[in-house]
Amino acid sequence: MKEFFKNVIKTLKSKCANNECPVCNHNKFTMLDSIFNLERSSLKGTTIPAVMIICINCGYIRHHSLGILDLMPDEEETI
Repeated sequence: MKEFFKNVIKTLKSKCANNECPVCNHNKFTMLDSIFNLERSSLKGTTIPAVMIICINCGYIRHHSLGILDLMPDEEETI
């Protein structure tokens, strides 16, 4: 499990040019070690697996799609 989230952080660091909070310009974040399934209201039963990143200064929350990042865990993998 830890290895999966380390890979998420590594991928985000390589793809995100600006690592500052868009609200307060702080540059320190925390990531919850859970996958969140964001439900699409227009398509019932359809979810978007994502990770949640939180600014440790102002609490701003952002989500990143695991599918777009090509980080979807295998169905057999336990997260």
